[in-house]
Amino acid sequence: MISRLEKSTDNACNSEGCTEHQCAAGIYAQTVTEEEQSHDPGVTPYLEGVTVLDFTQYLAGPSCTRLLVEMGADVIKVEYPPYGDPVRPAPPRRNGRSAYHVQQNRGKRSLSVDLTRREGIALIEDLIPHVDIVVENYSPGVMERRGLGYSRLRELNPQVIMASISGFGQTGPLSEKTAFDFIAQAYSGLMHMTGEPDGPPMLIGAGIADTSTGVHAFAALGYALYRR
Repeated sequence: MISRLEKSTDNACNSEGCTEHQCAAGIYAQTVTEEEQSHDPGVTPYLEGVTVLDFTQYLAGPSCTRLLVEMGADVIKVEYPPYGDPVRPAPPRRNGRSAYHVQQNRGKRSLSVDLTRREGIALIEDLIPHVDIVVENYSPGVMERRGLGYSRLRELNPQVIMASISGFGQTGPLSEKTAFDFIAQAYSGLMHMTGEPDGPPMLIGAGIADTSTGVHAFAALGYALYRR
């Protein structure tokens, strides 16, 4: 289970009616209880001591960083105010929490940072020297436009490893197109192979394109850590 979000005392908004996910100015920290750790406390996790800054949302990126958590990494999820990851309110819900969101983000710490403000970028720049991995699944070019592209991260931390997850890659004729799982299923022909022989293309209900992408990104990060 994801633990409660605790509002920090620094830079927090005290406006009347402001809630934890409706604050445009506040920066929030998320705590992780011992019960939320997914590894055996008697075994040293493979990625213990590895810190990850996680700029992912929806499924493909969070499924990758969830695997890093399960291997013992300390994952700090950066979410955009005021609402955070768009899947936070997704059904099914219980006690105000989305099972979908909890499934992919359990065990992570979280910050809500406005990356359109210089103060938010400065906060991230302060964190970069202390992390080993950065994972993002924005559309290609978003991190560069925010001043957080790979070349800038390398200036701040020459040893940092960065994984960028997107529907059509970072370069090439389709790289500027945004994509979700069902778009990948359509472009790959998977939808054409699904359903009745004489019926229309059919979407696979499970996010197989997103989750398989997360697994491959996780494996690539493992190789990159080994190489480093």
